[in-house]
Amino acid sequence: MDEEVHEPLTYKPVQFERKEWDNIPMIIPRFCLHMQKQLGAMMDHYKARCEKETPVEERENLLKRLQDSMLNSDTATGKLFCEINDLHDKLLKLQDTVGGINTSFQQDRLQIREGGKLNAARFVIEDEMELKKVKKESSWF
Repeated sequence: MDEEVHEPLTYKPVQFERKEWDNIPMIIPRFCLHMQKQLGAMMDHYKARCEKETPVEERENLLKRLQDSMLNSDTATGKLFCEINDLHDKLLKLQDTVGGINTSFQQDRLQIREGGKLNAARFVIEDEMELKKVKKESSWF
């Protein structure tokens, strides 16, 4: 077989006469015909695939997917920063609230202490006055 393959991606069946196959066992022609059909189907599939997808289209699709991914990433990052800022603001408000409660507690504590001192002083003063009364009355007897 002196045939040359001019277009490797185009399958051309081998031309033969039927009588050429008379002296060959049946398995060989059946195998050759099967391989010819298989190779033809593979070449048709490859051509359809090549027509459907070109390197330029693949590159454009890949770049588009990459840009979409980057855009989604930027959007997600922006949302995260917004959420972080919101949480930071809430934390500051909570700190202010806790600080106010703490200040109020300290003031109440101080008032209680001062009030306690005044009450204690009142009792001491009342006791001294009572003591003076008792001494004065006891001097009458």
